[in-house]
Amino acid sequence: MGVRRDKGIAVTRYLTGHAGIAGLTWDGVRGQILSPPPYQIDLTTSRKLQNWHDLIGAELPTTHIAIRYDYGMDSIDQAWVGMQLHDFVPLLQAHYDNQRGNE
Repeated sequence: MGVRRDKGIAVTRYLTGHAGIAGLTWDGVRGQILSPPPYQIDLTTSRKLQNWHDLIGAELPTTHIAIRYDYGMDSIDQAWVGMQLHDFVPLLQAHYDNQRGNE
């Protein structure tokens, strides 16, 4: 698996299959995993760490998630996920609230 398209499809399948997140599709033109609002998921396959940092640092009006999956990683389980803390806190709070609701 070497090309960005293959890696994008693999990450999308991983999120839909292993994490159970439905409604995601790979957009190879934009290098994004299309997801329901308010999320934006970008993928970089570049070995240049700065490219991933640039994705994380982008100020967007969405909850922005950047995934780095490059050819130096042995498997998709080693991909890095990053986001700004102000985007992460609501996700963590929603998870916490969901867990409390299931008790």
